[in-house]
Amino acid sequence: MTDWQRTQNEEYLKLLSRRLNEPRLLWVDQFVEIINRFAKDFRLRSGISINDFGCNVGHFYRAIEAIEAIVSYRGYDISETYLKIAKKNFSEAIFLNWDISSSQLPEPADIGIISATLEHIDDHQKAIKNLFDSSRELVILRTFVGKKYICENCLTEGANEKYLIKQFTLDDLTLYAIETGWNWDFFVDNATNGDPKFVCNAITVLRRQKIIVFKKLKK
Repeated sequence: MTDWQRTQNEEYLKLLSRRLNEPRLLWVDQFVEIINRFAKDFRLRSGISINDFGCNVGHFYRAIEAIEAIVSYRGYDISETYLKIAKKNFSEAIFLNWDISSSQLPEPADIGIISATLEHIDDHQKAIKNLFDSSRELVILRTFVGKKYICENCLTEGANEKYLIKQFTLDDLTLYAIETGWNWDFFVDNATNGDPKFVCNAITVLRRQKIIVFKKLKK
């Protein structure tokens, strides 16, 4: 896929741009709160670096000033449409076109964050590996979690292409982290209050969004 926006319609694109002028998204503020809560335990005190995978139009970057540290930020997305909007609104930030399931790792950062992105990636196992291999201290993951793995194709009305939507088991998301020296904990997703929601259509696809925070174990 060359641009994620091909799986969405023009109304969705207008919504993304409109949200940049509205109060910050709930999941963004929750991620910032989590980062500030864990920041005192980081080995680096002078500042922290963040890789934002699936950065979209820069929603998380809007909250950088609320993080209690000097931040070096890089946002990654596969959509040139979204990156163009992000660069226009936040010209001082670094936004790059890069697929997290790529064969190459991005530049490592202290923190890796990914929200509402992993469930749309074909090779999610590679993406999970890259996420942890490029993060030094903390990983914050927001995605759909349930008792069984589910993968379906959905078509948004007015879109040009179908997209994947997945639900992961806890093992899907934690096994590689445990093998490579991370511990983890659940957080209730403030944006959905942990309630199940319909995605793709309002009849058959029901998912529950959760946040999992992974912290690298110190040697």
